[in-house]
Parts: sequence; C-alpha cells; structure tokens
Amino acid sequence: MSDRVPPLPRLLRLVLAAVFVALLVQTSGGRAASADDNVSQRATSDLSASWSLTLDAAEAYMQQTGNTPEETTYYLEQARRVDKEVDFVAANAQTRIEQIDELLATIDDERRGTVGDQSLIDQARADLELERSDRLNRLAVAAIMNDRAERVIEELASDEWLASGLWTRSSFSPSLTTFTQAMPAAGSIVASILRSPLIWISEFDQQPVAGEETVLGLLGLIVAVGLGWVARHYILKRFGRDPAITEPTYSRRFIAALAIGFAGGIIPALVVGLFIYDLSRTQAILTGDFAAALQGAGYAVTFLFLAFALIRGALSPELTTWKITALTPESARRLSWRCQVLAVVIAIDIFFTIAGNASSVGPALRAVETFVTTFIEGLILLSLASPSVWQREASDKETGAIEGDRGVISNRMWRWIRRATALIVVLGLASSLLGYIELGAFLVKNMLSTAIVIAIMFLLREVLRESIGLVTRSYLMRERLRASHRTRRTLKFWLRLILDPLLIVLTILILANIWGVPFNRLAAWTGEALDGFNVGNVQISLIDVALGLVTFVVVIVIVRLVQTVLQDHILPESGWDEGTQHSVLSVLSYVGFTLATVLGIAVIGVDMTTIGLIAGGLSIGIGLGLQGIVNNFISGIILLIERPVKVGDWVIVGMHEGFVKRVNIRATEIETWQRASVIVPNAELLNTSVTNWTHHDRIGRMEIRLRVPRGTDVDLVQEIMLECAQKHPSVASWPEPSALFMDFGENGLDFELRCFTSDNVWVYFIGSDLRFAINRRLREEGIEMALPQRVIHMAEDEPLPRPPRDKADDETDAGQPDKTSPAT
Repeated sequence: MSDRVPPLPRLLRLVLAAVFVALLVQTSGGRAASADDNVSQRATSDLSASWSLTLDAAEAYMQQTGNTPEETTYYLEQARRVDKEVDFVAANAQTRIEQIDELLATIDDERRGTVGDQSLIDQARADLELERSDRLNRLAVAAIMNDRAERVIEELASDEWLASGLWTRSSFSPSLTTFTQAMPAAGSIVASILRSPLIWISEFDQQPVAGEETVLGLLGLIVAVGLGWVARHYILKRFGRDPAITEPTYSRRFIAALAIGFAGGIIPALVVGLFIYDLSRTQAILTGDFAAALQGAGYAVTFLFLAFALIRGALSPELTTWKITALTPESARRLSWRCQVLAVVIAIDIFFTIAGNASSVGPALRAVETFVTTFIEGLILLSLASPSVWQREASDKETGAIEGDRGVISNRMWRWIRRATALIVVLGLASSLLGYIELGAFLVKNMLSTAIVIAIMFLLREVLRESIGLVTRSYLMRERLRASHRTRRTLKFWLRLILDPLLIVLTILILANIWGVPFNRLAAWTGEALDGFNVGNVQISLIDVALGLVTFVVVIVIVRLVQTVLQDHILPESGWDEGTQHSVLSVLSYVGFTLATVLGIAVIGVDMTTIGLIAGGLSIGIGLGLQGIVNNFISGIILLIERPVKVGDWVIVGMHEGFVKRVNIRATEIETWQRASVIVPNAELLNTSVTNWTHHDRIGRMEIRLRVPRGTDVDLVQEIMLECAQKHPSVASWPEPSALFMDFGENGLDFELRCFTSDNVWVYFIGSDLRFAINRRLREEGIEMALPQRVIHMAEDEPLPRPPRDKADDETDAGQPDKTSPAT
C-alpha cells in the first residue's frame, strides 16, 4: 500500500496555499498601499508617462528666465511628489518580487511531488512569472525616474533660493513717502492690539462657559508658576553666585552660570510656554486679537527670559569675578548692555509679528517694518563687532573665553570672524538702503542667527566639557571602576577631542540650513560622501574606511588583551624561561597585527589582487636593485609599529646624540644639542645599537663623583652630598638619593652621589646644579678636593745627575783654555 498522497488533494492544497499567501500579502500590504492606491493600481506605462510629463515641465521651466518664487515652489513640490511616488512604487515592486520568488520556490517544491495533470500548476507559475516581469519593469522605471527626480529637485532647490525675491528691488524704497504710507497701517495695528482686551471683555458673555478642561488648564498654570518660583529660588540659593566668595574657581563659576541659565531662563520659559499652549487650545477662554496679542507677548517674554539668562550667566556684569569669559570687566559690561538691547529689539519684532497677524499688514508697512528692524539689528551687530568690546584680560589662565586658553579660536581667527561679520552686516545695510530690503534682511538676520547659534554651541561645548570632567572625576570612576588617574585623564582627553568635531559638524549643518542650503541637500551630500565616491576606477567609501579602522583597532585591542592574560597569568606558570615567553608574546603580536591588517583591508573592500600586483612589483624592484630602499621602508614600518624609537625620545646613535624629530618611512630625523638635523636611515636604527634615554619613561639616574683628601671626615662628606641632593627640587624623593664610599683611591677617598630625576632630559643641568652646591658646601666646611700627587724616591749612594749643559755654552767653552790644565 502506497503512502503517496493523491494528485488532486495535493493540487488543491497547493491552490489553497497560494490563495492564502496572496490574501496574506494583500492584507499586509494593504496599509502601505492605502497610502496611494491610485499609484499602486496604475500601469507601468501610465506611471512612466505621468512622471515624465511632470519632470519635463519642471526641466522646461528651469530653462526659462524670469522665474518667480511661487512658480519655483510649485514645480519643486511637483518634483518631490514624483520622487515620493517613485519611492513608493519601487518599495512595493521590490516587496512583491520577493513574495513571488517565495511562491515560485513553493510551487517548484510541490510540483516535484505531484503526479498527474500539472496544467494548473504551470498556469499559476506562468502568471507569477509574468507578474514578476512586470514588477521588474516597474522597478527599472522607478530607478530611472528616481535619479531624474533627485536631479530636478536639487536644481529647483537652488532656483528656489535664487528666485526667493532676494535679488528683486522692492517697490517700496526707504523714503519719507514709504514711511508716510505705512504710518496709518501701523497705527491701525497698534490700536487693534490695544482694543483687543476691551473687545474680548465685551464679548465675554457670548463665549461658552469654561469647561472642566479649561479650569484644569488654569489650575495647572497656577501650580506651574508656584513650582517654578520655588525651584528657581532653591537653585539660585544652592548653586548660584555668592558675593562673599571673592575668588571662585572656574568650575564654581561655571556651575553658577548654569544655575542662572536654568533658573532664570529655562524654568520661566517653560512656565510661559505652558501659558502659550493653554492659549492655543481650541476651547480656550481667550480668543481673537487678544489671544494673539497674549501669544505674541508670551513668545517675546520667553525669548527675553532665555536671552537675559544667557547674558547674565556668561558675562556676569554685576559680579565680574564670577564671569566665565576672559573679557575684561569693562568689555563684559559693554557686551552685556548691547546684547540686552539687541534682545529687546528682537522681542519687539517677535511680538508685532505674531500679534499683528490678526490684522491686515500692507506691503508698505511690511517693507518699513523689515527695513527698520534690519537697520537697528545691523547697527547693534556692528557695535558688537567692535574690537573695544572684546578686550581680553592679560592673565586669565582658566577661563573658557573664545580667546582664552580653553577656547578653540585663536586671536587672529577671532579678528577675521569679527571683520567678516562687520562686512556682511555692512552689505546688508547697504542693500536695504538701495532698495533691496529682502536681501538686506536676509544678510543681517541670518548673521544675527549665526551669532546666536555659535554662542549657544560654544556654551554647549563648555557644558559638555565640564560634564566629561565631572564624570572622569566622579566616585564611580575612581572607586567603583578603579580607574587610574592616567586612564581617567586619557579618557577625558579623547572624549573632549571627539566632542569638538561633532559640535563643529552640527554647527555647520545648522548654519547651512540658516543660509539657504536645505537639509535634504545636506543629507544627500553626506550620504554620497559616506556611501562612496569614485577616484578614477577606485571607489572610496568613508563608512567602509571607518569600519576598516574600527576593525583594525578592535583586533589589536583583543590581541593586546590576550597578550596581557598570557603575560600575567599563563606564561609565568608554564615553567618556560623568560626568552621563550618573550618569543611567544612577540609571535602573537606579529600574528595579531597581520590579522588586523588583513581584516581591516577586507572590510574596506580593497581588492586583494591589486595588493598581490603591488607585492609582485615590489619583489621585482627588490631584484633590480631597490634592496636598500625597501630595507629602509620595511624598517620604517617596524619602527612605527614596535616604536623602539619614537618622536621626542632622547637617543644616541653612533656619534650622534639628540632628540627624535620625525620618524619617516625611509629615514629618521634626529636633532642634536647643537640644533643640527641628522638624517639616519631606518635600517641603521634596527641594525646598530641605539641608546634611548626616554624609551619607556623619563626617569633617569645621575652619578656625581667626588674625591677628597685622606683623613677627611667621610660622614660629613656623605651628609653634604645627601643634603645637596635632597634640597634640589628636580631630584626625586623615591628612589631616594644615596652617597656611596666607593674606594680608597691613590690620591684620596672616592665618593659617588647617585640620585634620580623624573625627567632625565635635564640630567646635565641638574648634575651641574648639584656640583655647584656640593662645591659650595665643601668650601664652607673647609674641605678641599684631592689633587693628584706623585712622590719620587732617590737612592743615597748614587750621585745627583748633572744638569744638562746648553749647546751654546759648549761652543763658547770650546775656544777658551782649560783652567784646570797646566799652563804652557
């Protein structure tokens, strides 16, 4: 008896499974398709024709001249609609293709086990393959249209900025006639704002009775005001400035500035924001022009709270000793006063912009309002760019000012920033005076927004830097995690080093959007840079490069951890000698570095064939006479990896002694004590003995030899030498100095002073100071240095040697008679 399932039930199961899967797919894709059913049901040819027609119209529009901002915005919206539809169709097509592939695989599996008529299965498979072909066609069309739509959107976005009316001269030039035409409209708006409370009171009886939601909103607002006042009072009392402290530290000043900013700015802004939200509700009691006026006043007051808190927290014009900038007290007061005036002007502009929306604002009044606010804000910005406002104190070592030691902007760069700001503001004011009011407002207001963003980012930088310092100094890091001081200092350094580029990139993105570069274009540029760009035939991807570097570092760290475990726990218990243990660790180091390099290159995506070709070329070059260059090249790589000699080391190579300035691929540069540069090939550093005084650390020992005459009080000499060593500030207390009685010399008693210093670069100078001090103390104690002595002993029976006669005397005596001879 066969266990094979009959053909018809298996076929029915296949059809039912296909129907079930199709219904499941239709149900799961229903939500996505509901976003645009019309697009998903249209044929590919119709979609392509519709998209092409829209993009053709946009491209034809871009070829025209005299485009208006309204038309540019319209075609940009149409292009974005096409791009959205293309993405939708492509996503649905890709999803459906994957589902069809699964169904085809299921049908093939069922077909192999089916006996009998398979026509229905073949028909179902043919229908699925036809649908798959159509979906592939839709996907290809969508890919083509996506590239075209993105190109049109990018060009139209540029045209939208250029055609935004900035380069169009206003019909209302800044003249007395324009101001005269705008006065009635301005008076009408002011009168409307002033009458709004009376109108609201007169219409109060006609308004619906306040419901439970309104009452709860008012109670919540009252509670928020009370809690805000209590929190503000507590924060200022606990963390605010204390006039009794005359010299607060920078950390204390910074915490006080944060407390003022939070208590005086953020808390009141939150309370006012709750009030504005209560006004914006549809069932609020306050309606009409009165509600608009209160909303405008709320936004203006919120801005003033934040601005004044920021100014008082950073500049502290009342208590100049509590400022967190390096500016002089007079400059801080000037800057504070001008910033407060600017904040008031901006707040007034915000109020009338919001409160005046309920009334009609004519073009003349709009032009006058834009011109006046632009001119006032521009003049204040020019005064802020004045050098007299940015006078820095001569000796403020711990402040966080822009020009201070903790800042990131140098004096020269800050001077150029002020000049660029003044130039842009002057151009804006000149444009407004010439009738280009929109262009002038664009330059001045964007320059103002830029200054505000930079100030906020600078303060955010200081907040994050101090937070990193607090975390690294916290009890958790010191006691719980047992992190050493060096580890915490290194962690703080790297976190702060990473912080600055991130804030710079964020600032650039915000400022680019302020100056007219949309976020979508920035996102596209960023995506292209991260995804990769072509240099010739080579594609470079920043993401792949970053992942490759991360992979390399991770593998190296793992290898170092394995080395540490082997060195501290496993190899000492193995019983092997020290040389074998060192060989194992060295082999592991080389293998780990090779593995990290190979994995890093593989993650980056570099073709290993190319590396093989390069290696083959190098081998041929070596065979043709490049042995020396390759030897120095490989030696340089070894020097950079093993680091037996690194930049800043004090080394002695042969007859040359000095500091390593650079370790290049071919040679190493050493600067001698005479400021001469010695270029040493890298191979020589590996093949010869090199004395490195600062290889692992800068701790060094110095020896000072001394010889005193026989009979000198040796205890007194030892005491003098130890006393001089202990009094020198650069001599280490541990290991403690020692004075050794070395030997009974030929001419006296030999002593040697041995002491250590934490920076042996200064060992010659420290040794000189000690010799001066020892010599002075010996003279004070009446002890002289032992001089070389030599004693000659003569035998008594030998006559004294006759002194040699001069040759001239011999010649003179030759012509005279001998007085001892008898007379002739």
